[in-house]
Amino acid sequence: MKRVLIVDDSPSVLQVLQFVFESEHYLVVTATDGAEGLQKISERLPDLVVTDSVMPGMDGFAFLRKLKDQPETS
Repeated sequence: MKRVLIVDDSPSVLQVLQFVFESEHYLVVTATDGAEGLQKISERLPDLVVTDSVMPGMDGFAFLRKLKDQPETS
């Protein structure tokens, strides 16, 4: 089963996206900020990452830069 990581600070957005992906038979993992998203990726690489661009702390752009800096996720 394909694994999707959704990173968003909005619980309602997480819920809707989780429903959509699960209805298409994806395994969904969620995170509420960039730091948590990086932690989830370090535990197990997803096949797809969906992220919000505007989040407190680490925004989506900083999150993506950190992913590009890591050899296993670049």
